[in-house]
Amino acid sequence: MNDKLCILICESFKAEVESMRGVLKNGEIEFKYYSMDCINCNRQRQKLYDGLIESGYCGDSVILLPTQKGSGKDENLVGESIFNSCLSLLAGGDLINYLSLMGYYLTTPGWLKRWKHIIMDIYGFNQETAREFFSEYCKKVVLIDSGVYSNIMTDLIEFSEYIGMKYEIIDVGLEYFSSIINNSYKNWKVNRLEYILNLKNKQVTDYALVFDFLEKKATLLKREDLIKNIFTLFEMLTGAKHLAFLPVIEHKKGEIIFNQEKLYKSELYDIDNSEFRQSYFLTASGAGFIFKITFNNELMGYMEVEDIMFPNYMESYLDLSKTIMIILGIMLFNSKIYEKLIDTNEELLSLNNELEVLVDKRTSQLLEVNGSLEETNCMLEEEIEEHKLTETKLKAAKEEAERANSAKSQFLANMSHEIRTPMNGIMGMTSLLEFSKLTDEQIDIVKMIETSSKHLLQIINDILDLSVMDVGKIELKPERINIFNLMNESRNLFTYLAENKGLKLEIIVDNNLPNEIILDKGRLMQVLSNLIGNAIKFTEKGKIQVSVDKVEDKENKVKLMFSVKDTGIGIKEEDIPRLFNYFTQLDISASKKFQGTGLGLAISKNIVELMGGEISVESQYGKGSTFYFTCLFNIASDSKESSNIQKMCIDNKAYLETRILQVEDDIISQRFMNQLCKIAGWKIKIASNGLEALNILENEDFDIILMDIQMPDMSGIELTKIIREKEKLTGKHITIIAMTAYAMGGDRDICINTGMDDYISKPIEVMKLKEVITKYSSNYK
Repeated sequence: MNDKLCILICESFKAEVESMRGVLKNGEIEFKYYSMDCINCNRQRQKLYDGLIESGYCGDSVILLPTQKGSGKDENLVGESIFNSCLSLLAGGDLINYLSLMGYYLTTPGWLKRWKHIIMDIYGFNQETAREFFSEYCKKVVLIDSGVYSNIMTDLIEFSEYIGMKYEIIDVGLEYFSSIINNSYKNWKVNRLEYILNLKNKQVTDYALVFDFLEKKATLLKREDLIKNIFTLFEMLTGAKHLAFLPVIEHKKGEIIFNQEKLYKSELYDIDNSEFRQSYFLTASGAGFIFKITFNNELMGYMEVEDIMFPNYMESYLDLSKTIMIILGIMLFNSKIYEKLIDTNEELLSLNNELEVLVDKRTSQLLEVNGSLEETNCMLEEEIEEHKLTETKLKAAKEEAERANSAKSQFLANMSHEIRTPMNGIMGMTSLLEFSKLTDEQIDIVKMIETSSKHLLQIINDILDLSVMDVGKIELKPERINIFNLMNESRNLFTYLAENKGLKLEIIVDNNLPNEIILDKGRLMQVLSNLIGNAIKFTEKGKIQVSVDKVEDKENKVKLMFSVKDTGIGIKEEDIPRLFNYFTQLDISASKKFQGTGLGLAISKNIVELMGGEISVESQYGKGSTFYFTCLFNIASDSKESSNIQKMCIDNKAYLETRILQVEDDIISQRFMNQLCKIAGWKIKIASNGLEALNILENEDFDIILMDIQMPDMSGIELTKIIREKEKLTGKHITIIAMTAYAMGGDRDICINTGMDDYISKPIEVMKLKEVITKYSSNYK
């Protein structure tokens, strides 16, 4: 769908269009005019419409006015706005029909301005034949006046005298015409937003399907089994009838593997490794594509997806495939190593068997020849050498396996980065829409996009947490927190979701709690968000009650009890023991209704135990549940005002004059930051790579640099080191904030240790970004 609405209209309304230019959606509506030839009107505008479609316009973004009843395709373009004639663009159909039934000849200002050309040149009348024609079919001339011409009365009198008839003027103004144009624009805008929403929902669904599929299939397999799984994945994603894989082993093409016994004419037969420069290309049919699979610059093979079910989603399939290719490269490489391990194991087994035969043979010889000790010793030395050789091979195989496992460990990091980058565009642009003037329906659409995006992001974060917990590397980051403010944040976060379902959300905090305690705010909020979110999700009516009470208080430590009580569907007694296990969803039908990965409660249990507490549940099936968890925290040695209050006292002028340099190679992230800075009042300049950033810094000063980490010519880490080295000579210091899709546990530490001042992971939350920029804005004024 095009970004601009194109309206096709008769050139007789050109003056009306120009008169309302000031109130039109500037830049979003384009007008095309067809000739004012009433006899060939339909043919003229259809010709113009066909030409636009051939030049690349999407049919859903072109509207023909006026639209005639019975014109088929055209009446779908305007929705309910269907008009009988050009006059219906200036006044209501009832008025036009009434005047026509009265026998009046109706005309518009634009037509009247060119009446001589139309009457004489097009219709071929002279004064005598014109008077005969009009006197036979009408009683008088009526001008439906929009008020765009100040001297229209002169033309009306001249025309009336020419045909010898009386005249009348009906002033209608531009209101009705303006409403038709605006309604057409609004209908198109809604259709466009629905199209974008459907496309984004499809992308979210496809990524979720890929993530779920790869999670289940991410095991070591032989190449043949792995290719079958890859075929299954692309059959589910694209509905393709034909799939083929051409393996490349040590730069040599192997035998093509097909997804079915019935072969087809595959373009893989004609692939030339030396000429395949790009990562993919479309097949000759236009309904398929071929992409190259590599790992660490090693070519693993070519994949062909042909005869896909919905070719109009080709761009979406290609974007998704680019992400999947990175993972498939890793999996094919792992498969290659796995097969080498199998071969090595078989070789070792064969060597062991041969060794056993050899030992038996030598033992028999020793029994037969007792006196040949010297010869026996030599033979034993040879056997020891063979054992050492075997051990060397086994060690090499082990090292190869460890390298394969290291490559596998990059899987989650790569997936997180590749998904977070487009998610940053989706969530960023969605958050910017909230600053726009939207209708209630458009606000609902934006909220649906935002909800879907946050759901996918939660799935990604859960799986990343799971990977960190599996290796025991999760760490708490304690800080001084006001527990009352924290619970108020929870209220603000979930009030909208609860009220949207007609539920009441109550937050009850014990007044005897210490003012400030030391805790990991992010992890505690993660547990509370999971429990409160589940309570809202599984409750249809009633209320959610969240309580915080002090259990014990001694030796500068306090033990708190948190509880989340709902009036929802409850949990069966026999299901409670399995509730906190990984990947556990108690009812498959319920999981389809409510969505989820089955990780949230298991991760929450791990976090609570890390905080020195435990988690439990009481539930009555059909009546509701109450989740309890305890945590042991240190009490802050003294009480200070919240740092949030200090941040609010920043000089507003310093905040607005903040100069920002964004170093980012992703176009969508650039556009998001550019729009956000306009809204926030910051001054921003964008560099697409590290070299461009260095050139800009040579000539301009900035307060803050927002630094991407992964860029083509120079990474954000390398660029930061260069900037810090130059600062040793100048004595200056510019704030550098990492803004990256790398979000694994150690990524923040890497950035800070390199010399960066702060770190934000993608997708970017607008309020979090504004908080960080505000924090550093006052340091320079």
